[in-house]
Amino acid sequence: MTETAHAIDVGAETFVSEVVERSQQVPVLVDFWAEWCGPCKSLMPLLTRLAAEYNGAFLLAKVNIDEEQALAGQAGIRSVPTVQVWRHGKIVDQFTGAQPEGAVREVIERHLERVSDKLATAAAEARAAGQPDEAARLLRDGLAMEPDNHRLSLALAALLVEQGDHAGARDILEKLPLSVQTEEEAKRLLSALEFGEMAGGESNLADLQARIAADPDDLEARHRLSALLVQQGDHEGAMAQLLEILQRDRQWNDQAGRKGLLKLFDLLGNSGELVSRYRAAMARALF
Repeated sequence: MTETAHAIDVGAETFVSEVVERSQQVPVLVDFWAEWCGPCKSLMPLLTRLAAEYNGAFLLAKVNIDEEQALAGQAGIRSVPTVQVWRHGKIVDQFTGAQPEGAVREVIERHLERVSDKLATAAAEARAAGQPDEAARLLRDGLAMEPDNHRLSLALAALLVEQGDHAGARDILEKLPLSVQTEEEAKRLLSALEFGEMAGGESNLADLQARIAADPDDLEARHRLSALLVQQGDHEGAMAQLLEILQRDRQWNDQAGRKGLLKLFDLLGNSGELVSRYRAAMARALF
């Protein structure tokens, strides 16, 4: 196949340098194809034309599976054409079969770096440097340019949760499309927000612990204590309080013990030994 500045042939020897490493700078579309494949002959000219049109915004890397059988096997290719999108050293998207131009453009556009993405990077640096106000300004500037950049919305919501602006964070999260709200990052943020709201009021850790020592059935104190423990990073302590609520009165405050545990599982990505252990304990308490 003919190579151009933005469309190249790659094999096992060049895959790391031309795909994995290059994907740190721009998205790389890896087209696995074969000479005998009819749909490949219609898709590849389209990809090549788009690579030229986008003029370096993404790289097209072509892999002939007959010449690179081992590489195709390692990539898990079962049919051609298969196009993988690599970004920052990993596969972030994929499609199979000849697709119409509009569908291919949609895939490409999803992974191109936008001006607002650069502002997001600057905001992350400002946040890490202890400048939350500057980070918020940069994120809002990015959203003013591109309101549909939901990564910026999630980053701003996370910043507002950290700052205790629960109303502002909730307003952002509730305005996101449902498809974004159901993503793991958004679900974790919503859980963090709800624990932040739950921890409201003037009670501190010692006050709540004293209330519980005086009255172990003070479920409201246990509920608020769980939220404060989450904010302090003591997830196991928070789970212990929520499980205690569930065991003492599973219906209290609209099943706050069970629902609180589920929110905390979401916050922790629904994985890990701690989540597994308390999920099993919750099941035992319920059933």
